[in-house]
Amino acid sequence: MACKDVEGEVVGFQPNDKDYDSQTVINAHHRPGEHVCAFMPTAIYVKIDDCDHHFLPPAPCSVHRLTGHDASCLNCIRAARPGIFAVKPLTRTFKYYYDAQNKSKYVNVQRKQFPLTPAPAMPLYSMQGTTADPGMVAHWFFPQRCSATVKWLIVYVMLSRPRSLATLTSVGLTEKVRAIIEQGPPEELVATFHKLFDEKIKKTKALAQELAKRYGLLPGLIE
Repeated sequence: MACKDVEGEVVGFQPNDKDYDSQTVINAHHRPGEHVCAFMPTAIYVKIDDCDHHFLPPAPCSVHRLTGHDASCLNCIRAARPGIFAVKPLTRTFKYYYDAQNKSKYVNVQRKQFPLTPAPAMPLYSMQGTTADPGMVAHWFFPQRCSATVKWLIVYVMLSRPRSLATLTSVGLTEKVRAIIEQGPPEELVATFHKLFDEKIKKTKALAQELAKRYGLLPGLIE
């Protein structure tokens, strides 16, 4: 299985079997060289960057198409392209709540899609510790089951990735997002921060004061 966040190039796809017999496709108006799919493909083939691993069975050349791949045939060897991975659609089922505060009213939703995204776009978790150069288009969308803490963290990451607000373009920015910003970090997050770092901060300050005295530094430099 390929790892998340790897980059590659789409090199082909496997049409759904129903597409071969679909009158919709046969009678569709399209330009030569185009194939209009009425059904979701069974796989999309992606050539992963800088990868020499063979994910798929070796492909035969045109001469051995009926007999199968021949390891002694140079054309068959050339036909076997490394780094190509078959991405298949995934089906996920979840509950969609009509009201996030009322858990008794919902509908079960089943969604089938390919786990692929254009390279310039990325989920928020992939942007941890990165800088969005030359800028970023932020889509302000919060999953229904987000807690207040998670929503604040989403806002924090969104606003801290670009180098300046002038390089940030917002889509779907509402007064609700402003309210999240103005409420400040959640208490549980602040408490966790103090629990993890207060002792380390005290030790660091004490060490800094000791070194300042040893080397004759001004007290204001270590505040």
